[in-house]
Amino acid sequence: MDAKTKKTYQKIFGWAENSERPGGEFDWFAVDKDDSVAAFSTAGFGPVPDVVFEIGLDAYLGLVDFIENALAHTSSLHSGGFTPYSERGIFVFDFRASESGQYELASAPIDPIKFEQLEKLGIDRGVLPRFQSKFAEMRTVIPEEHWTCR
Repeated sequence: MDAKTKKTYQKIFGWAENSERPGGEFDWFAVDKDDSVAAFSTAGFGPVPDVVFEIGLDAYLGLVDFIENALAHTSSLHSGGFTPYSERGIFVFDFRASESGQYELASAPIDPIKFEQLEKLGIDRGVLPRFQSKFAEMRTVIPEEHWTCR
């Protein structure tokens, strides 16, 4: 990750951690009961579980860098502008503030990445939010129903 991109991510992570919503896009990550991984795109306004920030900035940047640099290995069932994530095996839920006020499935990979691939980065399984259902079966998500959010 180049210095400019890193600085941008640091700024946005800080905004989200401080519950500021200046419209800056922030993506947070979670795992499901099958150990599949999803990105939740806040669209600058979506709620973010407090547990997301327990990972710390350095681990968050490592996670983003890993995902952005992972080789594309699959195709997606939906794209919705999130093809780079889904080609890397990541489900994507996008916050729809003006429509439903919840996260909606925007992109689903054919061959999902499993969390064990992220553990290589030293990311503790207990730090990322875990859903007790499968992303492949979810169409909408309201994080406040599962965690305290910012």
